[in-house]
Amino acid sequence: MTASELPDSLIPSPLRLYTVPGLPATTQGCGCSVPAVQPRGITTMTGFVPEMPAKSSAAVLDYGVDFTDWLVDTGDTIQAGGVSATVTTAAGFPYDLTVVWADVCNGTQAIIMLASGPAGSFQIVNVQAITEQGRTCTQQIIVPVSRATETVDPPASSSTTGTGGDSSDTLK
Repeated sequence: MTASELPDSLIPSPLRLYTVPGLPATTQGCGCSVPAVQPRGITTMTGFVPEMPAKSSAAVLDYGVDFTDWLVDTGDTIQAGGVSATVTTAAGFPYDLTVVWADVCNGTQAIIMLASGPAGSFQIVNVQAITEQGRTCTQQIIVPVSRATETVDPPASSSTTGTGGDSSDTLK
C-alpha cells in the first residue's frame, strides 16, 4: 500500500517513525524479536525498546515502524493486512491507549494510529509485521502520554488491538 492509500490520504509523520535496524552479516534470525544471551542476562538484538515522541491523551496520532533495513536484500515486503498492533499496558479502562487502525505503507512500513491513553504514563505497544515470504517481526515501542491534556476516552471505533486490512475496515 502506498502512503496515498492510507485512511484519509494520510502521509505518515517521519518524526514518529522508528527504523528497525538491519542484521549484522554474522547474525541469523529476526533481529527485532530473537533474544541474544548476554553476559548479564537477556536482551533483544537491538538492545533497547525505543521511546517515541510523546502524545497527549486527547491527540490522535500516527506512529510508524520502518522494516526496510530489516528486510534489506530479501526482496520481501509486508503483506497486505500484515500489520497488527497491541497495547500491552492496557488495563481494561475506557481511557486506555488504543489502536484506531494499523496498516502497511510502501510495503516496508507499519503505520498505526493511536488515541487516548492515561495522562502521565508510558505505554508499550507491540507492532507486528508479517511479510509475503512468511517472515514475522514484532517490534515494541514505548509511547509516552503527556499531561498536556486531561485523560480522555478514545473514539468509539477504537480498540487496544488493531489489525491491518484495507483502509476502510482495519479493526477486528
